[in-house]
Amino acid sequence: MSKKLPGKATCPKCGKGADGWTETEFNTFPATGDVCICCYCGSINVYDITENKALVRFPTDEELAALLKEIPDLHEQAAAALHKGKDYFENS
Repeated sequence: MSKKLPGKATCPKCGKGADGWTETEFNTFPATGDVCICCYCGSINVYDITENKALVRFPTDEELAALLKEIPDLHEQAAAALHKGKDYFENS
């Protein structure tokens, strides 16, 4: 299920809106440090979440290494998100 984040988050790579998210587990919300893949450009980012604002930023080298260890196919997931995003935006 897709939902909206508080604030006006944007992708740090392409500058497009990054205020939507999709649950990967039932009834969850992104937390600081969770991975965020831009569906416009495929950039791998992380969330910084506060009580009333969500930001999206590039991961540090350490964060990216940890994400790749935790999610070995992260680059493939980013490519799939980009492909799905392009299909969605071209057909909307």
